[in-house]
Amino acid sequence: MSTKGYVAGRTSNIEGVRAVQRVLREHGIEITLDWTSLDGNFRPDWDQAPLEAERIAEMERHACVTADFLVLVCGSDTANGLGMFIETGMALAYGIPVIVVGSIRDSIFWYLRDVTRIDTVDELPDTLRAWFPSLEAA
Repeated sequence: MSTKGYVAGRTSNIEGVRAVQRVLREHGIEITLDWTSLDGNFRPDWDQAPLEAERIAEMERHACVTADFLVLVCGSDTANGLGMFIETGMALAYGIPVIVVGSIRDSIFWYLRDVTRIDTVDELPDTLRAWFPSLEAA
């Protein structure tokens, strides 16, 4: 059985999310859902397509809670995020470990034992190998 991860981040930071996904894949980790490739995922008018919104939200919820860990990708505009924090909260509620990559405002939740904070994506491989010693080396 392979290790599975989910990557949360702002839609405006899609390249940062994809960079983290690449690192995970290079280490043999399965991405539970690549939301960056979903058609319609970036609509500003979800109230006009509630069934589509529900379908995508269910896919993302399932992907979060079936992952072995979640990576939260932070950037300069992270404070304006919404879905990424909901996804992170779901993971924490299920006891799924979270890696926070980048700078983010302080929260008491970042001090939970299930949360590891790192400054850059370059630190991610070492963090993954510490958590999952059997992972493939890139």
